[in-house]
Amino acid sequence: MRYSAYRVVAGLLFAALLVSLIACGERESRGDTQILAVMQRAEDGWNSGNLDDYMNCYRQSPDLRFVGKDKISFGWHQVLDNYREAYPDRSTMGHLTFSDLDIEVLCEDAALVVGRWRLDRVSDQPHGVFTLLMRRDPDGWRITHDHTSSSDGSLSAAEASITAHDLLQRVTFLTSNPQGGRLPGTEGYRRAAESVAQQFSDLGLQPGGDGGYFQNLPIESNEVIGNPVFRRVGSSAKYALGEDFVFRGFTGQGNFTAPVVFCGYGLSQPDRSYDDYADVDVEGKIVLVFKQAPGWNLPDEEGWQDLANPRPKANVAAAHGALAVLLVSNPNEANPQPLIGSVLHGGGEHPLNVPQLQISQAVAADLLKPTGLDLAELQTRIDEDQSPASVELATEVVLQVETRYLQKAETWNVIGILPGSDPDLKTEALILGAHLDHVGTQAGLAMFPGANDNASGCAALLEIAEAFSRAAIPPKRTLIFVLFAGEEQGLIGSRYFADHPVHPLDATVAMFNFDCVAHGDSLRVGGGNSAPLLWGKALQLDAMDQNLMTMGTWGNGGADATAFHEKGLPTLYFVTKNSYSHLHQTSDTVETLNGPLFEAMTRLGYRTAAWVADGSYQREWLQGP
Repeated sequence: MRYSAYRVVAGLLFAALLVSLIACGERESRGDTQILAVMQRAEDGWNSGNLDDYMNCYRQSPDLRFVGKDKISFGWHQVLDNYREAYPDRSTMGHLTFSDLDIEVLCEDAALVVGRWRLDRVSDQPHGVFTLLMRRDPDGWRITHDHTSSSDGSLSAAEASITAHDLLQRVTFLTSNPQGGRLPGTEGYRRAAESVAQQFSDLGLQPGGDGGYFQNLPIESNEVIGNPVFRRVGSSAKYALGEDFVFRGFTGQGNFTAPVVFCGYGLSQPDRSYDDYADVDVEGKIVLVFKQAPGWNLPDEEGWQDLANPRPKANVAAAHGALAVLLVSNPNEANPQPLIGSVLHGGGEHPLNVPQLQISQAVAADLLKPTGLDLAELQTRIDEDQSPASVELATEVVLQVETRYLQKAETWNVIGILPGSDPDLKTEALILGAHLDHVGTQAGLAMFPGANDNASGCAALLEIAEAFSRAAIPPKRTLIFVLFAGEEQGLIGSRYFADHPVHPLDATVAMFNFDCVAHGDSLRVGGGNSAPLLWGKALQLDAMDQNLMTMGTWGNGGADATAFHEKGLPTLYFVTKNSYSHLHQTSDTVETLNGPLFEAMTRLGYRTAAWVADGSYQREWLQGP
């Protein structure tokens, strides 16, 4: 009977809406202000304890229809009697809030209103959603059909406020063109940071930075500007930035035409009996080298370590007289790395006048073709013999790039604090962090939006902050929300914060990190090998809800959690599984994100944080090394 009744009412609502549309013709935009005023009067009437005033928002007609709590009611007086029975006094009425109102005025006298409702009461926080059909008569706009649903109680109103829609909207803003890929030291990062600071302020979070929400820190910065050119001499085709090649984040600048020399892995270790530069002359030339390290070690078994990073390779090339470095992914790998934007460069001085590009497999083949060589065969020869196979190519290229380099640019972590409410527990804190930065835009032509990495983590953090600010009962412990700078350059912002905490770390119970939380197929939470009690609670909370969390975990922090683990803090690292399909590529856009998974991950982060913030968790000793 319940199913049949709902089908009848749904049919009535649809029929009423259809009649309205037919009668109205084209949609109009008038009426929004008047409808908002009606909703505000209803809210005010309820919160004054006057149900008659509240019911003035409904049309006083026997045709009024109300659907809710497995019940269908007809007529204004019947609906009023239902309210009086369900809410007999002020304590049961609580404080009503309407939110997320979406008003669609269909024509002069009909509108559709969708929104959320929440009651804040001493003991609970009932909430739900509603769909209203409103009509305008001589007395103004009134509700004629109301379909209101309530939560099943498994979600608090605060947690229910975390939605895929809101999360994706936040990501859309952070990945839009004005933010320019959020590279620290640029105006795009500044705009993103200022927006986050304003949102912290709007939520009532206290500033945790240096006189405001910003914690100042220096960072090395490099922008690709101007009008870059990269093409092969003798070819009319110009390689396209973002499709055929990208610059390394810390590329140098230059403008020249020069021949190309293939130099294997770009390593020069004569004292270890391996030197890709031993039998070739690269003075005044451009070297083409493999981007990754060899998959084998020399007899000393010392490995390649930092030598395989782009900056050391560029400095080695420059020491041999080379003008620039072209990096190409090892072709014999199962899945050669695609073109990526990256500012993780390795140690050493910045080679200011040595351009560094990552080129595609197709471009590398084009450069090798006049010499009759094959890139995969060259790698095979080197790997099988563990000996260089460097060779001059019958190819010249034109290369032009301009940069804006600062050894010490200004950037910021963004910090907001929600003080705890318990007289004793408020002296203890939980840190929730995500990195705000990504790898920027190159010459205004190739933007790396960083939707999953890590606009998703930032959006999750902001939604969690908003949920706590909406909660009927504030957290007992203090919550510190931090958006880190410089993760992509080597965890710079999180290490700086860990060394300059705004709250004593010995009075901090844990740190949660959110990084790449919206693309993939399931949830992963790191930290279980180091903090098994904390991780086990996250697993339990997920099992009671979506059951999307995998058993795979790790210790030692990871990403921005690393610095806090090293300081002895229990950490959880929230990340989705199979999350890196578009990592550091121009394709890491909001359209690639999994909204339901994003919502589930963020809600799990909120529930786990709420459990810690309530005082239920006591800081545990870290397990393992």
